Amino acid sequence: MTGRRYTKLPFYGSTDPEEFLDWQEQMEIELEVQEFSETKKISRAILEFEDYALDWWKQYPHKRLIKNWEDLKKAMRKEFVSRKYGLILLRRLENVKQGTKSVQVYYDKLYSSMHRANIVDGIDTMSYFKRGLNPNIAAAIEGKYFRGMQDLLSCAIREEKKIMKVQQDKITRCINLCEDMCSKLQPTISSVAGEKQASTACKKRGHVVPKVSSVDSSAKRSEHQQCNSKKNSIEQQEDNIVPQVDKRNDEVCNVTVDHNVTPTPERVAIPKCQL
Repeated sequence: MTGRRYTKLPFYGSTDPEEFLDWQEQMEIELEVQEFSETKKISRAILEFEDYALDWWKQYPHKRLIKNWEDLKKAMRKEFVSRKYGLILLRRLENVKQGTKSVQVYYDKLYSSMHRANIVDGIDTMSYFKRGLNPNIAAAIEGKYFRGMQDLLSCAIREEKKIMKVQQDKITRCINLCEDMCSKLQPTISSVAGEKQASTACKKRGHVVPKVSSVDSSAKRSEHQQCNSKKNSIEQQEDNIVPQVDKRNDEVCNVTVDHNVTPTPERVAIPKCQL
């Protein structure tokens, strides 16, 4: 038959109270798993004593008074946890609040703190538990009767689930309302986004919409070209006019008298022609 497997949990008995508190929690789990009798629980714990803890046990004068595991814990606590540190543990316990933790996680934290502070009374446990609950849960369980700590814990968990369901329904309604508003605004948002995208695409391709100033400039250039063409036509007609010369005296003839022609103002004075 194979023997039991034990977890090695040495206790050295240092001056740090946290060493004893941690070892106590681990040893209680070990004893619960192994299902030892009260007498064997004492023997199992003493097997882990080393250094100062072993010397202390050898010299302990009241061994005959240690009848069970609870008696051993009390004797060890008196030796390895000072009264001053006990007050510190009580202050830590009073600061344990639920906050953002669930009821079950809060209870586990509270139970560990109470165990370290050596508070094992059921009434005190229920009082500390109610004091640290969130106000909405504490108000829901106010005035109800509870047979014990487990009854109180179960009721607090049920109330927590009800409150979370109400909050979840509010969140769902808010989300649905936001979705409805977004669906109504979607066409407007799409049209604005389409216009912006088209404008961005035109800028990237270098397309420029002609402005009114450009049209006016083109019209002015066209009018200027027409004026120049008319001017050139008039100058060509003027160049085709041949001056009339009197061969007898090589002087310019009198056009008005000799030929009965009225000259234009620009051609009144005609220079002599060289034949």
